[in-house]
Amino acid sequence: MDETVRAYAVSKVAMLNDEDLSDYLLQLVQCLKLERNHDSVLLRFLLRRALRNPHVVGHYLYWLLRAELHDEKCHSRFHLALETYLTHCGCHRRLLRKQAVVCNNLELITKTVMRIPKKEGARRREVLKREIEEISWPEEFEISLWPGYNCRGVDASKC
Repeated sequence: MDETVRAYAVSKVAMLNDEDLSDYLLQLVQCLKLERNHDSVLLRFLLRRALRNPHVVGHYLYWLLRAELHDEKCHSRFHLALETYLTHCGCHRRLLRKQAVVCNNLELITKTVMRIPKKEGARRREVLKREIEEISWPEEFEISLWPGYNCRGVDASKC
């Protein structure tokens, strides 16, 4: 837990270009759980790089932090990190908000469909298609798994 050693490690990671850094973001986000304080050299580094390159680093940092919000041990730390990023990321916030709306809609649809027993496959598909058609999708949105891949909705007939 030596702060000097941790700062040195972050200085070495900082030498990576953004594409290579994004390959290690999952592990670095997990390292945030082990920090002594919410404010750390590692978190500041990740936020700086995410703000400098929101489409390569920021996008993945946002979703990796958000994926950990269910964990009570790190919820407040990751929520604070997300709020900090969203406060300063400018127009990238709008893209992330649309992605979050799409993911939330898909989660609601999934929960509805999962309540129907598996043996009623035809009914499940019918409900899935109806639910997808009834959702008000953003006019255009990026897919959260592939930033830069734009969509204009979901074709229920192909689900």
